[in-house]
Amino acid sequence: MSMTDAWHIAADRLRARECRGRRRACAKYNIGNNRPEGHLLVVAVLERAMGRAAKKEMLPTQPGDVLTTYAGKDDLMRDVDFRPQTSIEDGIAKFVAWYRDHYEA
Repeated sequence: MSMTDAWHIAADRLRARECRGRRRACAKYNIGNNRPEGHLLVVAVLERAMGRAAKKEMLPTQPGDVLTTYAGKDDLMRDVDFRPQTSIEDGIAKFVAWYRDHYEA
């Protein structure tokens, strides 16, 4: 899973728990909005949510870098009739708020 996928769906993962037990309670889903989000967008959204700039070192593409990735929602919709609706901006903002509260950061 990429960093983009991990941050993109913070709020939707919490809402997906309500769907457990319907058909495939033990299945794991990488929840997203079925479209790629660029890594620089994720960093920019994190910077806004955290109120500070990231220290970035821009380098050429490295061996093993994933150029395009996204979390599909087709399996999730088919199995538990759950359709993610949280934007990347809202999801990251809610995740940052939860993290700060949970870890008193």
